[in-house]
Amino acid sequence: MSPPFMHLLSGCRTLLRWRGCSVIAAVGLAGVVLPGLAAAELPAPTGVMASSAVPPTPPPLTLLRPDAPASTPAVVPVPAAPLTPFERNLQRVFANDNEADIRVVFGYDNSADIRHVNDPFRAEHFMDYLKKAGYKPVEPTEEKREQLGVTADARNLRLFEGLGTNGRRLNIAMIWSARTTSFARNIGAEYLEQVKYSEEALKFMQKAASEAEVMLYVGHSREGGGPDTFPPEIKPDGVKYLHRVDYTPYRNTRPGLASLSSSLSKSKDKPYIVSWASCKSDVHFAGWFKKVLAQKEHDTSLIMSTRFTTFHPWIAEIADNDEGLMATVCLLEAFQFNPSQEAFERRLKLCEIEAERISGKPAWRVSSVPAAVPAPASTAPTTVAEK
Repeated sequence: MSPPFMHLLSGCRTLLRWRGCSVIAAVGLAGVVLPGLAAAELPAPTGVMASSAVPPTPPPLTLLRPDAPASTPAVVPVPAAPLTPFERNLQRVFANDNEADIRVVFGYDNSADIRHVNDPFRAEHFMDYLKKAGYKPVEPTEEKREQLGVTADARNLRLFEGLGTNGRRLNIAMIWSARTTSFARNIGAEYLEQVKYSEEALKFMQKAASEAEVMLYVGHSREGGGPDTFPPEIKPDGVKYLHRVDYTPYRNTRPGLASLSSSLSKSKDKPYIVSWASCKSDVHFAGWFKKVLAQKEHDTSLIMSTRFTTFHPWIAEIADNDEGLMATVCLLEAFQFNPSQEAFERRLKLCEIEAERISGKPAWRVSSVPAAVPAPASTAPTTVAEK
């Protein structure tokens, strides 16, 4: 177990780890700090500079221990390197109104044996983190619900807002997909309600894909079938479990991708940053993202996983227990500290459960889809009227 997280897990019993294909999120401010983290240990944000006379108050809460050295040696100033697409997009999010529009979707997250559903647990853990970080719940208005693509009676929608450094405002809208944590109930007695939850989450995700500045998904990849807000197709197993997911229709038709393609292609600029915290998302979806995001007017930043991701659904503490949520929180904290891409990637290496690390293969990859190349000005042939 990595030292940055040992103090967070002292006294916790070891539970079974669920391996599953585990994203739309931000970090707020609070007067409290997680155990072992003092405010003095936090790095000052870079990029947009606050007044040197008045330090930011209160200090930001951070899940991950800052990796800045204890003392900074004197260095000879060097010319600033050009910003990477990720660094530009961190600034672009706040450029117009100093606010971040961040939307998080928790897909239908069934366990391998189908019996349990985990996204309500994980959504609750994420909300617990936001509250500890100083975010305040916001009651959605009818206008806001319409903007987010959900109906007036959607019960799986939550809104939070927080103040960051330099007067930044971080607005988080989140939704989960499962009606209950029981697969049997969701396809049985609660089926009609489950359909409503799934449809609301899908419409929310489609709206986010075309209008959000930052879009995050936490859920399953369905072996390349795409994000999914509905209970899975199943078939008898007869080996390890009674039933298991039938991946054949997902591989053949890729329904999750089909449901999002037009939404992601709709806007010429949004989203700026997409995080996909699901199993092997970089392997399954990198090529698809290059196609659907190819006509944007700016480079689009992607944070995706290179391997299967793991989490403990019944442990509320995110650190060292939920790789997908660790990466999500890491991105949120990037909006606070405005790190370089190199520093952000170092922090992402902490977002792995120690026992799951693969030497030489980071679990998370930051990449970008280049902006569309402007078409050259056409020179129409000159026609001369016959005399």
